[in-house]
Amino acid sequence: MANRKAARTSAPANYSERVLREIFLPSFKTAVTEGGIMSVMASYNEIDGVPSHANTWLLEKILRQEWGFKGYVVSDYDGVSQLDTLHHVANGKEDAARLALEAGVDIELPDPDCFPLLLNLVREGKVSEASIDKAVARNLRAKFLLGLFEHPYVDPDRAVTVTNSRVHRELAAEAARRSIVLLKNENNLLPLDRSKLRSIAIIGPNADRVHLGGYSDDPGRGVSVRQGINEKVGNLAAFA
Repeated sequence: MANRKAARTSAPANYSERVLREIFLPSFKTAVTEGGIMSVMASYNEIDGVPSHANTWLLEKILRQEWGFKGYVVSDYDGVSQLDTLHHVANGKEDAARLALEAGVDIELPDPDCFPLLLNLVREGKVSEASIDKAVARNLRAKFLLGLFEHPYVDPDRAVTVTNSRVHRELAAEAARRSIVLLKNENNLLPLDRSKLRSIAIIGPNADRVHLGGYSDDPGRGVSVRQGINEKVGNLAAFA
């Protein structure tokens, strides 16, 4: 497993604004302007030397002003404290809280660590009440829209019927199909012609495991590469 601090999620992204706008931002813009998403999570990494959790240009100018985002921004887990411990742009937790709040982060996750210190910063005049009011208003707006004050608890029976439902599985499969990119198809090898195949080799331990990502928990259903191929070609497949 790659070191998290060196992985793409945390490593510096040294791209020009043109590259960001032409390649990286369009999918996020579509989710905001067309999908109408209610929340956004800031990333661990930094862009052109500025950590996302302290990037006013990214969270305020682009997200809120240009794209018209009306929802709330949450931190990635420990992303606020990492302004001090990882990126070293903040002088302690209080400074990290101030930078994140003023950049547009409304909620600190997974637990209150730096943001509780904002109370003292307001009392000392280092953070304005208006900045707190903006974050609180965004959070309250989402709760009102979701009806949490009238119905604070979910319906467990409905949750069971919706979670991992057939419609959702079909949507996930379609998203996966549309995400596949074929970089090269030498001699038009694909798609395979089953009538011309005598055997298919499935090699490696990961071929017989279901890899869904670290945050997937147990969705109740998963298909490994080996299982999927076996279901398609039967005894043509051999696992090693």
